[in-house]
Parts: sequence; C-alpha cells; structure tokens
Amino acid sequence: MAKHPDAAAMFTTMFASQSIQKTYLALSAHKGKRKMGWVKGDMHNRRDGLWLLKETNNNPAISYFIRKPGPNSLKAFWVQPYTGKTHQIRAALKSNGASILGDIQYGGAKSDRMYLHAYAISFAWRGLEYNLTAPVQYGDNFLSREPLFWQQQFEEVNQLWPQKLR
Repeated sequence: MAKHPDAAAMFTTMFASQSIQKTYLALSAHKGKRKMGWVKGDMHNRRDGLWLLKETNNNPAISYFIRKPGPNSLKAFWVQPYTGKTHQIRAALKSNGASILGDIQYGGAKSDRMYLHAYAISFAWRGLEYNLTAPVQYGDNFLSREPLFWQQQFEEVNQLWPQKLR
C-alpha cells in the first residue's frame, strides 16, 4: 500500500506492533471441533512447506476464529491472525478440524480455488481510521452468495471479536 519508503517503514512498524488488524474469510467442508475461539501454538515446518501447530507456546502463532453458515452446506470461518506466521491461518483451521476448501496441502477438499480470502484490513494512519474491505470476486462457492451476504456476516462477527483484537 505504501507509495514511498518512509510510509513502507511505518507500515512495517505497524504490522510488527500489531496495530493493523486483518480479517480473512475461509470456507470449509467441515464444521470443525469448535465454533469460535483462540488457536495458539508454535509453528513447526514438518516437511515440504507444510506447517503444523505444536502445543508449545515459546513463540506462538495466535489467531481467533468465528464459524458462521456458508453457502452450499459449507462453513464460513472468519479469522483474525494476531501474529503473522507463515501459513498461520491454514494451520490453525486444520488444527480445528476444518481445513480450507481447495487447500489440498492441508487436507482440504478439492475445489475450483483455495477458499481463503483477505477480506478486510483496519488501521490508523496520520490520525484517521481506515477500515477497508475487499469483497470476494471469484470462486463458485463465494459467488453463490450475494456480496451483501458476506458484508452482513462480516459486520456480525465484528461485534464478536475479543476486545484484544478490536
């Protein structure tokens, strides 16, 4: 997003200090073990770029998720990563028993795409609050619902995030 090096440096600092909040939308063919909650654990590179969550918490990946009804009997998972680790969301949902649709590497069912979408980002910049959304634009299962459906779900889950993530 940055147009010059100084702005890029400021955004890097904002990401590192966790003052930028990202919200992702993922679809799964499985409901998972829990409807909502924290997923915390150290990331372990098992092999060939496959990352798994461990039960240790020395330098954990931390995410919070909320499950909602999705299209075509699928489940929609809204996820806010609190840290920014490689494959964090993919590993978090897999650990919950709800691999992302189309994410074959992490055990998701085959599909026309991997159903993980960066839906929103929020941050303060020079005294102004920015809340930007990027509506889904492709993927048969995403598009089987009107954009308003996803926006309404996003507004609902925004009321449910733990205070620490708002």
